[in-house]
Amino acid sequence: MLMLAGFAVYGISAWFDWRYNAPDSNLMPVSKSSSTGANFALVIGIVLGLALAAGLVLIVFARTRGLRISLYPTGVYWDEPERRGGTTWFVEWEAVTITV
Repeated sequence: MLMLAGFAVYGISAWFDWRYNAPDSNLMPVSKSSSTGANFALVIGIVLGLALAAGLVLIVFARTRGLRISLYPTGVYWDEPERRGGTTWFVEWEAVTITV
């Protein structure tokens, strides 16, 4: 999580450095200090920042609910504590789809 935060801050800071021409500061190498390199750093910084936020939400959600999520070669196991009804799910990897 700390690495995600660091990379996100670096990417966004590199874009601000390029955009506002901060004197005596080059967060990106001179060969990459262009609009393409800066915009790429900004996009990567935003994506990593969103991944960090999603990870933090998942951690807080799992901690407050007492969830246990386990990954197995055959699928994902999700177990809620009995105080909340004791629900258990197992989803096989073939049933998992990723849409973009």
